[in-house]
Amino acid sequence: MKKKKYLISVCIPTLNSEKYLEKAIKSVIVQDYKNVQLIIIDGGSNDETLSIIKKYRKYINYWVSEKDRNLYDAWNKGLKVAKGEIFTILCSDDYYFKNTFSIVNNYFNKFSKINFLFGAAKMGWGVVHKYKPEKIKWSFGFYTTTTPAFFIKTKDAKKVGGWSLNYRTSSDYDFFYKMLVKHKMKGMISKKTEVFGYRRSGGFSSKVPYLEWLNECSRIRIDNGQNPVFVYLIHMMRLIKNFNKIFK
Repeated sequence: MKKKKYLISVCIPTLNSEKYLEKAIKSVIVQDYKNVQLIIIDGGSNDETLSIIKKYRKYINYWVSEKDRNLYDAWNKGLKVAKGEIFTILCSDDYYFKNTFSIVNNYFNKFSKINFLFGAAKMGWGVVHKYKPEKIKWSFGFYTTTTPAFFIKTKDAKKVGGWSLNYRTSSDYDFFYKMLVKHKMKGMISKKTEVFGYRRSGGFSSKVPYLEWLNECSRIRIDNGQNPVFVYLIHMMRLIKNFNKIFK
């Protein structure tokens, strides 16, 4: 059977990203896999971000610069205009490694019934590579870092409903919870040696106070139908285990 070349829609959300955006865009352009739709959603930057976007205009299929409600609003805007069968998000301070899209296309061909794919990502301290869906009701950290190591069929991302704007820090967790528990979608993780890209530390999520993050994750659990008593017990266990993080 002839291998299908899926159109991959890549959404890069940006806001005052002059320092790293060019590298993110280049990491898409230099892929050996060319069946790509590049989308850039800018939140109304006032630095050199727009100049960089215009510099690479011929490679960009869609871009807009306007104020967003939050990061997840930008993600949803990208999903709305995505024309590819596969959708992914690349934060503007991250970047892909050169053969990532070919690897992703191979997986969706070989395992055609999967809805999504996680990959490995490199960070400052090493490679992160994890996907344990059986832990989703117990643990927030059941998956590897999301960008640039998560790809999903576009129709399935839309079926989940995109990313909720009701949460400031953890809408991606809400998305994954709905994806796995509510919609019972099937996915897999690539080999650990197949590293999809680099994720820089120091982004938005790393600056959120631990207690704020934990409170929101617990609210997401309850909003998705988990027993409040069960959620409270998990919440308290996390507080005790990570007590030193509360005052940082």
